[in-house]
Amino acid sequence: VSLASGTAVHGALERWEPRSSAPIVEALRDLASRAAREHGADPAAVEREAREVLDAFLASPLPARLLSVEVLGREVPVLLLEEDGTTVTGALDLLYRDGDGSVVVADYKTDRGLDPREAAARYGPQILVYAEAVRRAMRLPAPPRAELWLLRQGEIVPVS
Repeated sequence: VSLASGTAVHGALERWEPRSSAPIVEALRDLASRAAREHGADPAAVEREAREVLDAFLASPLPARLLSVEVLGREVPVLLLEEDGTTVTGALDLLYRDGDGSVVVADYKTDRGLDPREAAARYGPQILVYAEAVRRAMRLPAPPRAELWLLRQGEIVPVS
């Protein structure tokens, strides 16, 4: 259920426009149903857990943070050819420009009880690969700042 609810939450955040009056949970039933089918889970349980994550997100400082930045992309496809010939693919949850002009890559995490240090250790390597892909694609002099957004906790964890 957790994997499917995470998929539904990512879909809701991808579609949500924080400046509009439309609620973030507007399409949640459909998103949860699709994610449940994809992951072989109970749609009602997936919707319940996704709603729990989104409620925690909305009660946190994260929506205000999202409103304060220039969103450059959501669910941005990533393709990186490493020096050793390995190809890395994925999707970057959020790419934005901060108020100071810096580019930031952010990855949403919906894990229950995820400790910030554990999050950085577990997910840091992946987001740093995404940051390198963005550096190359945007021809930046250095990789952009990398962050993990812990949606249940309402925290942003910097990764370096």
